[in-house]
Formats: sequence, C-alpha cells, structure tokens
Amino acid sequence: MIGKIGKSGQNFLGVLSYCKYERAAVKEPDALNVRGELIYHQHINALLFGDKVPLSVIAGELSRAAALNSRTKKPVSHVSLSFPPGESPNKVTLRSIVIDFAKSFGFEGNGLIAFKHSDKEHEHIHIIANKVDSRGKNTARSSYDYLEIGRFCRKMEVKYDLIRVKQMDVIERKDAFAPKSTAYHEKLRRNIDDLLPECNNLHGLQIKLLKFGFKSKVGSGIGFICAKTGTIIKGSSLGRQYSKNSLIQRINGTSRGKESPNPKKKTDDKTEAEGQKSELRFHQKVR
Repeated sequence: MIGKIGKSGQNFLGVLSYCKYERAAVKEPDALNVRGELIYHQHINALLFGDKVPLSVIAGELSRAAALNSRTKKPVSHVSLSFPPGESPNKVTLRSIVIDFAKSFGFEGNGLIAFKHSDKEHEHIHIIANKVDSRGKNTARSSYDYLEIGRFCRKMEVKYDLIRVKQMDVIERKDAFAPKSTAYHEKLRRNIDDLLPECNNLHGLQIKLLKFGFKSKVGSGIGFICAKTGTIIKGSSLGRQYSKNSLIQRINGTSRGKESPNPKKKTDDKTEAEGQKSELRFHQKVR
C-alpha cells in the first residue's frame, strides 16, 4: 500500500467533488459521472439519512465545524491510499483501514468521509477529514510527512495481510535515522501536538509545556528538559516537524496563516526574547 498526502486546504466541496465525480464534472450531475464509491463516513449528521445527500450539504456541515476554530486556516486533510495492481481488499478491510487511519492521525472524533476509486489499474481510496472536531479543537496529530504515512502503510500491510509494496522499502532504510521513541519522547510529542493549535508563538508553547513537566531552551535550535528526570531532549530527536523552524511554521499555519508585515515586529521579537531569558533564569534558579 502506498500513501500519498494531498495539500491541506480550505475548500471541502472542491475535494469532495474530486473524490466522488469524474474530473470533467462541474456540477452534481447524474450517476454516470460518479467515479467514487462511498465506503465509510463518521460524525457527519447529513449522511445519517443516506448517501444521496448533495455534497454541498456535507461540505457545509464540515465547514461549520471548521469555523469553530478561527486559528486553523486550512482545515481540510486529504490522503489517498493505493493498492498494487491485482489487489482488491473487501469493504470490511477498507473500512477498518480508514478507522485505523483516523485513530492514528487524530481524527477519531472528527468529521471524515472515504471514497473508493477503481478507475485505474490499481484500486485506491481517498480519505477527507476535518482537522477540527465538533468542539472547535484542532486534533490533527501529524505533519503528514512521507515517512510517517509510509510507516502507517507498512503497518496496514502486516495487520491485514496485504501485498508488501517495494516502493515503501525506503521507509525501513530511513528508519535507521528515525526519531527516538522513549516514553518521554512520546509524551512530549503528544503534548506539543495538542498544544500547538492553542499557541500564537513559540514562547506561548514554552509556557504551556511547563504545566506538563517540560522546560525548554531556545537558541539556534530548541531543546527540552524533563523536569522529573532532568533528561535533555533535543527537538531534532523528536522528528523533523519538532525542530525550532518547523514548530514556528506549524504555529503560523494553525493560528494565523502567513502574517502580514508588522512595523512592531522587531519590538515584539525583542520583548519575546526578553521574556524567554527571564523565564529561563527563573527555571535555572528553581533547579
């Protein structure tokens, strides 16, 4: 199985139309233009009355949930999972894979819908998920890089006895440089992923992490200190998406999008830097 990550976006109706209808279809036409078979959905009330509901109604419901979180500028998550030619898992297996995907990437309680495509020599499924749940929280746990989705695909191959795809062998070679996975690394990753949508800047993340037992130090990179054991954890050891620059990009992407030029930026940066120094001096005294 091969996973492909689509770009995050804002338009639920656009990606739903792409997954259900032939590309030439502009409006919701007759059944002859349908290419996607609905195989699974969750937390979408409109579909409780059957799958004949217009996509505009489904998209409207997902968009209203996404609007509860003004910080998440691109709430649409789109992933495709392809099977090698000749392999055609049954619907029960496909649904199970989608459910496993939702659990693995933070969408278990979110609006999500999946379509199966058989219009190519290899069957594949498209999963569209809302990053924002019904409470207005961005629950997405991943930066969706190639290695991460690849590891998921390999697990599914083993779990459901699927054909092992050679293209994913690169995952095992690169796993020699994979992020560390001690209990403290896992806890810190979860804390960061949960807290990022609530933060407006890196300093805000540092403050919130203190409540979970992690101090942090920012320089050319970022490092974390477990208050309980004194263990030092480099951001790079958590994975590429947890480096200083990646964290800043993720904060900007979930909370503000691209910022417009701000004449007060230098002053704000200086104030933030002074705040960080004061915070670190305080923790050094505590230690």
